[in-house]
Order: sequence, then structure tokens, then C-alpha cells
Amino acid sequence: MIKGSRLIFIRNVARQIEKSGRIRRMSEFKCECGNIKVYQYDNVRSGGTKSCGCLNLGVSRTSEYQAWKGMNRRCYNPLNKSYKNYGLRGITVCEEWRDDVSVFMRDMGLKPTPKHQIDRIDNNGNYEPGNCRWVLAKINNQNTSTSRRWTIHGKIYQSCTEAGKALGVDHSTIRSWCKNPNKPDCSSDRVY
Repeated sequence: MIKGSRLIFIRNVARQIEKSGRIRRMSEFKCECGNIKVYQYDNVRSGGTKSCGCLNLGVSRTSEYQAWKGMNRRCYNPLNKSYKNYGLRGITVCEEWRDDVSVFMRDMGLKPTPKHQIDRIDNNGNYEPGNCRWVLAKINNQNTSTSRRWTIHGKIYQSCTEAGKALGVDHSTIRSWCKNPNKPDCSSDRVY
């Protein structure tokens, strides 16, 4: 990647000869937003061309774009701290969304509020239409590979905190109850 540019060099594709006889190298670049286009290499290197145009559209500044970029990094970048929970588990981004933020935004729409996050309905499923939605962090945090359901007195709670609020006790009390082998009416099980 060239400093200050969103374009990543892929390969040289042609040479363009100007009237002056100067030879210009034409190269294929992939923009961070997923678009692949051909530009004069010197224009990109000098900073004259910095993106495929998505910067001008403001797409890269939207929180939807950041969500798209984040899901791709989690699934495909082994250096990403969350890769072990996504890419290493085999979670992928569908082909339609992988390289095209505009298709992702068309399918997902805008976030209802800036606080919404992307969520996979089936935590073991991929990022794809029909398995993704915008949710608040509270819902997203209940849909992880470490999530537990808490059953107390026959009633199921989606989180320890939810159970604590419903029963008027601190969440740590709920955890203590469920760890106690003498409390057969209290248990917790992994969701996934």
C-alpha cells in the first residue's frame, strides 16, 4: 500500500505511450472498499489518486463502512486480535459482501442508530444476507460463543445480569447460586 492511499497494488496490466514518447505504467489496484480498478501507477504513487472514489462519496467515513471493514478484518486478517474467534473458527464473509461495501450496504441498510453493531443471528454462521442484522451491544454480547443461558426456578434468562435484575439480586449472587451443587433449581448452559 502506498502511504496516504487506500489503494493496494495488484499487478501491472499495460503501458501507455504518450505523444511525448513518455511511457506510463498502467496498474491494477484494489481499494480498501473492495473495488478493483486500473490507474496510472505514477498518479497513485504521487498521491494524485488516493481511492477508487469512495473517499469522495464519504462511504469510508460511515459507521456502516467501519462495520464492513471490521468483519473482513476479523475473518481474514490473522493479525487481528479477534481473528481467533472468527477466521480461525471458519467464519467467512459471503462472496457478494467480501469485496464490495456497496452490496453490503444495500443488503444491510443503514444502522438504526450509531450505537448499533453488526450481529450474526447464528453465531456459528457466516456474515451473509439472512444471518446478519443491526443490534445494540447488549443483544450482540448475548450472542457469542461464550454466552450462557441461566435457568433459575424453571425460568430461562438470557444473561446473568438479566436474571439478577428480575430476582432483585446482584449478578454475582446468581453466579454463586448456580455454582452451588446444593441448588438444583439453578443452572447455566452454553448457548452455542
